[in-house]
Amino acid sequence: MSCIPLSLGAVRSFEYEVAFVEGTAVLAGSVPMAVVPSDLSDALCLFSIDISSLVPQVERLMTEPLPGGNLPATVYVQGCGKSGVAAMAAIRRLDRTHRAPRGLPPVKILASDASPEVVAGDAVQRYADASAVADASDCLSTLDLLGAAGLGGGADVVLACTTAPGCETSAVLATRPRGVAVFFSMSTSFGRAALASDIAGKDVSVRVGAGLADGMDAAMFGLLRDDAALRAHFELQAEGLAVLLGKGASG
Repeated sequence: MSCIPLSLGAVRSFEYEVAFVEGTAVLAGSVPMAVVPSDLSDALCLFSIDISSLVPQVERLMTEPLPGGNLPATVYVQGCGKSGVAAMAAIRRLDRTHRAPRGLPPVKILASDASPEVVAGDAVQRYADASAVADASDCLSTLDLLGAAGLGGGADVVLACTTAPGCETSAVLATRPRGVAVFFSMSTSFGRAALASDIAGKDVSVRVGAGLADGMDAAMFGLLRDDAALRAHFELQAEGLAVLLGKGASG
């Protein structure tokens, strides 16, 4: 983490986003620390913790009334990597715990990704009502996609989780007037995102997905416990990380 001062003595190996190093880290009292629970593997926790702030932020967003008093009912997820999938899983849990008890129908989720394999995968097909292969930087194709999904006026909420640059304008265009576009991608140009509403001519709330949220580790780990399909999906993706952690422990 860039906020942690590190005195680095040596780098033993670097592979799959994992570096085994020798050094000393200085943790300030303001830096949150998560305890790895005994019922989840180290690899699964490390794989998921870097997107954990997304879970409580999505939960807050989906349980806050929009202007007009209604809860968000339609969501477009751009990018279906682990953050996009976790966001959809969090929304589906809210369908069960928050919307159903109030007599509200499930949220309609439209999801897109540039990879045909990702779109056809079990995770996207499980959580999304509609999905498509799409270039999130292509504004016209994005509008066509929403129209085909019955969201021609835009989605209540757009979650931009794509790693590709240049997708800010399409995310805002995909949001209905007085809706919310949230950017969780580090490839986002936040200046461009802020100006995208001017380009689109829409009154849209543009938010930055922050890297820290209260209770984020418990929220992420709780979601993994509650959703066996999400846990299996993440465990499969974290297999390489598990192997590397094993090598580091033995080496």
